[in-house]
Amino acid sequence: MVKTLKSIRFQKKDKYENSIFICSELNPEEEENCETLKTMALKLNESYDTFLPIYYSENYNYSSIRFSKNSKFVPQENCTYDIEYVIKLKNKNDKQYVNCFIQKMKFISKREIDDGVEIDI
Repeated sequence: MVKTLKSIRFQKKDKYENSIFICSELNPEEEENCETLKTMALKLNESYDTFLPIYYSENYNYSSIRFSKNSKFVPQENCTYDIEYVIKLKNKNDKQYVNCFIQKMKFISKREIDDGVEIDI
């Protein structure tokens, strides 16, 4: 079943070239995505005892989703995207693997980074 995230922020690629998207409960623009990912992360944690591609941190008020490596979609850091994706379970050698795969991705905007103002000392 295809799922959708609207205007989610790309953070980085991990060492395996998987794309990691992140959202914060503290940012009103990201609150809906964060709640969606939080719900999915909790359901996955209840059902599977393996490394999961969706993560929620109650301490830091954020959620992230990791998509399997895909050369067709190349997101840019701090840009936001609409993403259609699927979550798949694979059983191999008596182990379970849960992965997320991007089906469609649409660029929405480049997010400006607020790194403060320059000070003169």
